[in-house]
Amino acid sequence: MNIWGRWSLEILTLMASYLSPEAIAAQSCMNSISNMARMIQIGFSKSCSVLVGNAVGEGNAVKAK
Repeated sequence: MNIWGRWSLEILTLMASYLSPEAIAAQSCMNSISNMARMIQIGFSKSCSVLVGNAVGEGNAVKAK
């Protein structure tokens, strides 16, 4: 599902290139904002996974919860 989301974003960017320069600039800004928002979620998810994995490896169930 994530792939389809990225492809649809690229298709919308291509469609915006047939519009005015203002529309292209707005599409570029929205693309950057969506990428930044996605990276924050992915980073938080990965860091939580590492912390829980380390706690499970230590055998510390309280810390893992």
